[in-house]
Parts: sequence; C-alpha cells; structure tokens
Amino acid sequence: MSDVVAPDLELKIGLDRSAIQPTLRFELHGADPRLGIRFQRFEDRVLSDDPTQLLKGFADRAAAQGIFDRLHPFLDFGAYLYELLIPEALRTILEAHLDPIRSLQIQSEEPWIPWEMILLRSGSFLCEAFDLTRWLGARPQPLRFPFEEIALVAPRDSELDVDDEIRFLEELAGPTRRIDRITALPGPVREACATGRYDVLHFSGHGRATQVADRAEIRLEERTVFSPLNLYGQARRLGARRPLVVLNGCHTGRGGFSLTGLGGWAKHLLAIGCGGFAGTHWAVDSDKAGLFARSFYGGLLEGLPMGRAFRQARAAVRSETDPSWLAYTLYAHPAARLGPVGPQALFVSAFNPERREPVLELPEPRPPRPNPASVLRAEHQVVPFHGRDRELAELYEWCTSGAPAAARLYTGAGGMGKTRLALEIARHLRDEGWQAGLLAAGDHDDTRDEDAEAPWNKLVRSGRPALIVMDYAESRRPFLVSLLRKMKDHAGRPVRLLLLARGARDWWTRLKTAGGGVGEFLQGPSTQVRVLSPLALTVEEKSRSYRMAAEAFTEVLEQSIPMDPPENLEAPFFDRVLLLHMSALVGRSGKTAASEEEILDSILLRERRFWERRIADWNLPPTIAPGLGRALALITLSGGAASESTAVTALRKLRFFQDREQDVLVSVVRLLRECYPGKLWIEPLQPDTLGLHLYRRELEDGADELLALSTGIDGEAGSDTDEIEGIG
Repeated sequence: MSDVVAPDLELKIGLDRSAIQPTLRFELHGADPRLGIRFQRFEDRVLSDDPTQLLKGFADRAAAQGIFDRLHPFLDFGAYLYELLIPEALRTILEAHLDPIRSLQIQSEEPWIPWEMILLRSGSFLCEAFDLTRWLGARPQPLRFPFEEIALVAPRDSELDVDDEIRFLEELAGPTRRIDRITALPGPVREACATGRYDVLHFSGHGRATQVADRAEIRLEERTVFSPLNLYGQARRLGARRPLVVLNGCHTGRGGFSLTGLGGWAKHLLAIGCGGFAGTHWAVDSDKAGLFARSFYGGLLEGLPMGRAFRQARAAVRSETDPSWLAYTLYAHPAARLGPVGPQALFVSAFNPERREPVLELPEPRPPRPNPASVLRAEHQVVPFHGRDRELAELYEWCTSGAPAAARLYTGAGGMGKTRLALEIARHLRDEGWQAGLLAAGDHDDTRDEDAEAPWNKLVRSGRPALIVMDYAESRRPFLVSLLRKMKDHAGRPVRLLLLARGARDWWTRLKTAGGGVGEFLQGPSTQVRVLSPLALTVEEKSRSYRMAAEAFTEVLEQSIPMDPPENLEAPFFDRVLLLHMSALVGRSGKTAASEEEILDSILLRERRFWERRIADWNLPPTIAPGLGRALALITLSGGAASESTAVTALRKLRFFQDREQDVLVSVVRLLRECYPGKLWIEPLQPDTLGLHLYRRELEDGADELLALSTGIDGEAGSDTDEIEGIG
C-alpha cells in the first residue's frame, strides 16, 4: 500500500506585488472528491498597505505595551486578520469543514503573515482548528522521517534554563538511535551539517531577527552566530537525508516580531532539501519552549502524524497569560510520521507547477550512468559542490536584485566548473519558487528568429521570476537574438539569462552588433561578462578538492581510490577542476601527472576498455573495437543520436563501417545506447572536454572524415571552431 496521502485541504496563497496595490490570491483544493473542492479560486484581497508593515505595526505595539503576556490582544488581532485577509467564500468553507477535516496545509508565497493566528468565527485559532502546517515551493514533501541520527546544538553559555529539554533529548539515545551534542560554534555546526547524515537537527537557545531575513541568526557560544547564509557551500549537505530541523529559539524576536527571520530560515532550510522545519514567530518563554519540544517529540514517538503532534504540543503549553503556544509554526506535511523512508514516501502537491510542461529543465542528481566517466558529469553531482561560495552568493544577489531583465556571460576553459555553478544557483532559485534551469529540449533547436516566442510567452505567463541557463551559448546565436529582443523590453518579474561559453570571441562581438536593440542591451549596464576563476587557487585547496573527489568516487564506484594527490598540483592544467578530479579517478596515488593529455588519455582508455568488454555480449568480432571510438566521436560531435535509424545512418558515413552488414551496425549502435543512455537514444560522451579529446584522437588515428561531419549528424559540413569546441 502506498505511503502517499494528501492533506485534507491544500490552500495556496499568492502575493502579487506587481499590481498597483499588493494583492493576495487564494486557491483551495480538497483531497477527497466528495468535498467538491477542486482548485477553487476566490476573490482577490487587495491590501491598502504592504503586509510587512501591517504586521510590523502590531509587533511594535505589542513590544511597547508589553502585551506578550496576555492573550486577548492576539484574539483581537487574529479576528482582524480573518476579516481583512480571508475572502468570504473561503471563510464559509473553512467554518463548514471544521468537523470532518483535520489537516490543512498552507502554501504561501509570502513569509510575513502569521496564518496560524487567524481567528475563526467559531472562536478557535486556525492552528487549533486544524492540524495546520505550511510549505514553500513545488518541492516534494517527505511522509516518513527516520529518527536515528539526531544532532543537538545547545550553547552552554546562553544562560537559559534548557536543562530539561536537553536531558529529554539525550535520554532518547539507544541501540538504534544516536544523539550527537554538537559544539555550538560556527565551525563544528557547519561541519555537522556537511556530513549529511542527520535525520533531525535540534537547536535550543537564543535567536535574533534582522531586517534582512536571510541574515537572521541563532546565537552560538563565544558570542558567535549562525545564519541562513551559512547554509551555502558544503553545509548544504544538511538536506541530504531530508531531515527535520527544529530551531527552538526562545528569543527569536528580541526587539521585534521575528516574522521576517522565520521566512529566511524556512526558505533556505527547505531549499537545501530539509523535509521539515519548526520555528517561532516571536520570543517564547524557555520553560514553555522546553515543554513544547518534549510534547512534540513525544507525540511523534507515540506514532502521531506531524501536524497532530504539533497541535498536541500547542495544547500542552496553552495559556491565557502566555501566547508562546501561538508563536510556533511548522513547515512539513501534516500526515508525515517517524519511520523508515520508503520509495513512495514523498508527496507532490496538487499545486506543483511541474505537473505542467516545463519550459526550463533542471537535471536532478541521480546515480551515474554505466560508463566510467559518468561520475565526472556536472549534473550527477557525485563530488559535493564546494569552493564557490563567493560566486554562488554573488550570483544569488545578481538574480534577486536590480533591473527586471539582465544577462550575464560566464567564460572559461572546459572543465572550469561553469555548468556546475549554473546548475547550483538554478537549484537554489527553483527551491525558492523560481523557474530556473536549462531551456527544455525542442525550444531552441530551430534557427528562425521567432523561435523564442513560445518559450518566452510560457515563462512570462507563469508570473514567476525566471533564470534561463544556456550552455554552449556560442552556438545558439539565432535563438539568442530572438530571446534578447524579448528581454530588452521586459518590465515584469525578474528574468535572468545566464550564458556559458568557453570564450567571448567573435560570436560575442557579432552578437553585440545585432539589431532590434539587442546590441544596446548587451553593451548596457544590464549585461555583464565574467571570466570564471579556478575553483582552487592554492596547492592546499587543490589537495582538499582532490581528496573530496577521491572520497566521492570511492563511495559511488565501490572501489578504493587513492587519497594522495599528484605531486605537481601547482601545474597550470590543475587550475581546471575537471582535470583535478579526473586525476583522482585515474587513481595513481602520489604520482606526477605529466600533462593534461596524459590525464585525458587515461580516462579515455578506461572508456575504451568499457566498450570493448561489451563487444562479446553483442556477438561482435573483436576487430570492431577501433570503430566504436569513431562512431562515438561522430555521435558526440552531433550532440547525440535521437533514434536507432539516425545512429545507423551516421555510421554509414564513416569509412570504417561502409562495408559492414546492417546487423553489425545495429548491434554497434545498440551497444553504444547501452553504454550511453539518456533522454536521447544515444547520449554524447561527456564531459565535453573528454568528448573533444576522443574526437582529436580519432582524427590522429585516420578518421579524417570526421572533419567534414563535425557540424551535424546529417553530414552538413562546416568550419566554425566555436561549434566544434562546444560539443556535448
């Protein structure tokens, strides 16, 4: 039986800031078809003021009048929010379904309004009437949370009375459960996150909200802090096991209502893959915070679903004189429980926009393909993302601020890490609700100027900001001209175009002279050109990156990879991180790599042995082995083969295969398909640096017809060096 269940009600709330006045839009969906609630839309609520200012006013009054120790102001404010924000038709449904409906998940695109505090006409707060949780974005929600590896962060110098809370958590340790008390300093906390092995991260201590949500802080020992910005880089691996993160900060709002702080933590923790997050809207009493945590975990251990356990914890600390029980908020699936993660234990919301045809694609990390070099491909993310925290933060800033439309070109030699950096920022932004990724196949393969019309219209109609990543930009001039003509006049939600190329050579100069305003746009302040610097500059940094790759390859390939890097790490070719990681894959511990060619030849030799081992399985003669490299070189130069017949036709253009029987050609292309499967019938050899090396070696071995066939699988000759270098 499937683990997947839907919340009884899903309420999507969008905030449109592009209208003359901020506007809330509501859509409700019921899981049970008998309710007759299917993606029901309601009247928009136009706000006279920015919601951040509305709530800031309440927070300021609460702090000035000292009303955080009385409940009635919250009753008044909750009733006011209900009348102000909730459309009448939606109120009617919520009130009518209080009895049969128990779980409600709010997917809200704004981080400020405390929906938990909405007071229904029945006299109950929304968080009392339902098993209420929140969620952000379209990412899948786990329905099972392992509870075996728990990280506990509790500063010893916080002067808070959290002993009972800490003791309760530490006493949960047992034969199948481990509790690690992490030293409450930025380094150890970051290292604990980077292990990626925790099911739960629990923090108990002080927190602080700031005007910039992403700089909200939890306070550690020795007057140090940890913020959402520290989740970039290797600490991002905290999300590897989709953990539950509980920030039980008893003073998260000291000096004000900490609503924006909550938004920062929720956004970034879910963005890196965490499956659940619990935090507070304002300062809470430490005794109540401890009782809340004990009750919440106790309910989960008793088998309650997460939304119910959270509601039970509220009831345990409910008080007329202390509104701490209202301060808590939970981002998770309300029906999630503790237990082992199964293959179907993920829920995809009914509002997930990816159910519609995507315009931009973002390859998900997945196990490598069968061939040895697949562990080197950027999209597989075998080696953890590292060493580019500064570039990632700067890219994030560029995407989220400035003009409505902007373009940036990143250049650098093959293997510098351009694609990996682009995919990383795209994942960050997609997790925050952006459209982000590579333009979907089929949207740019025609050369007509109007090609950008359809994908552009899809992007703009979605109403969400967009990051368009275009790899091998030097070979896509006609589409780029069309797209840039659309972008230059754009005035809506942010659209960013991230171009990747080996260099800004003639193709870029020609592009900057294009008409229709394209040249002016590319030469104006909205366009930037960056040369991607080496990932690791010092020998120490290169050594660290090498060992990280060796550890990752050892784990994935289940074979021992030597950990000692080459002796000549100062060699210029090791500025390209791909060659550094290739050297690790070759695995000759401590030996000097004489040249880039030697490293590439070693990797290519592994690929050739891989093909040759498959020859007998396909009943092919050993003499066919030399032709496999030529066939793969042609298919790689052509960007892959879309079908079996296309691949066979391509092989007929090579002298090696012209006199072969049809069944031999079919077996050859099926062998290559087995070795290089994917979206295409046969994928090109990647990384493209390796594909280009194969092409050059085959030319040296006499396959000079590849020069004439290098620009298309149909044999249309060409000589654009940029296109030849942009294979894969």
